[in-house]
Amino acid sequence: MPLGRLLFRSLPRKLKEALTATRMRWFERVSLDGYFDHIVPDTPRDWEAQSRRDAAAHQYYGLAPTPSFTNRAEYKKKIAWDLDRIRHDLRRRLGVMLYTYGVEGYDEKAMAEVCDRLWMRTSRPLNIMDVLWAVTMLPIVHQTTKHIGMPSTVMTTRGERGLPVVVLTSFFNDMLLFMATLMVRRTVRSVGPQHFRLREEREDIVELQSHARMLLYLTGIWIAGEPYAKLRDEDDKTKQYVMERPESEPAIGSLIASVKSGWCAFEALHEFGHIVFGDWLRPAETWTLQEEICADRFAAACLALEQDSTTKVWMLAGAVAILNVIGVAEHVYQCTSPVHSRAVDRAATLQQTVFPLFTSEERELFVVALQMELLPKFAYIYADQFSLD
Repeated sequence: MPLGRLLFRSLPRKLKEALTATRMRWFERVSLDGYFDHIVPDTPRDWEAQSRRDAAAHQYYGLAPTPSFTNRAEYKKKIAWDLDRIRHDLRRRLGVMLYTYGVEGYDEKAMAEVCDRLWMRTSRPLNIMDVLWAVTMLPIVHQTTKHIGMPSTVMTTRGERGLPVVVLTSFFNDMLLFMATLMVRRTVRSVGPQHFRLREEREDIVELQSHARMLLYLTGIWIAGEPYAKLRDEDDKTKQYVMERPESEPAIGSLIASVKSGWCAFEALHEFGHIVFGDWLRPAETWTLQEEICADRFAAACLALEQDSTTKVWMLAGAVAILNVIGVAEHVYQCTSPVHSRAVDRAATLQQTVFPLFTSEERELFVVALQMELLPKFAYIYADQFSLD
């Protein structure tokens, strides 16, 4: 064993924990530098425009007010704060899930290996507090563009005994936000500060065609970097569904935020499922379909422990809806994941998994929220009519 590791293990436990936390957070800060420099160019036009857009969006989506910024460094601190809040939320959900399910929520050997690689292995048997601490320590980083999406993943730090790192790719993606906005606003309308109802015209065929073109337009940018379908002059009203944030919709913004964050959190927690069950110790291309299903169930169980019923239902409905959107992309681009089942099958399995976890009132709301599926399912069937060809 290296001398440094022997010396580290001889330190008091509290000091070891503090040093490990410092090391893991440093890793996250370094990753932020590369991400921010790539996503926000060092020109006033770029960072000022993005900060103004953030400030306008926060109020509509029910988030905390965003202050104004006088320079790019201040805006970077805001992005760092946003990422820390995302990490905190994911770790909170992981902690609640692991504490609730105990040894059923993780593989003991896999988590013992993580503790060992964190240099925190003890002679006593692993307990739930060790597992919670280890999961909290693991780095969470974010790498993507504002438009083109990539799947979240687990990577391993350098070295013979590297650590698993969860790489997020969705939380700041504009295309996902636009798709969530389109699906929510065309499905329900606001009828009060905390109330909404289904839109009667959501099944209108002309509107469905326009909305399907917009969904395929956004999906094409998200998946391939360019639109799959062209927009027409008559799609102006559909653009309003995506771009406008009317003050007359006080309940809709929070639903949109729940739908988008539902997919983003589901995707990230899925990767943590691969960690707590030990799949990450093997190359990702060797993961089995059953292991992918287990990771989906792990993520669903984490989200199902959300205390607020409305948030919980719409987050899980959002995960189902985006899986159906991915199913559209798989169909139009004729590509599927080499290890996952088809996205539409994952969506159906997720529905079956979470439905028994709801109360009767939540099930009724879930049925309403699943009306969002109408659009991606329509786009799946009629995609060829809307292609650029």
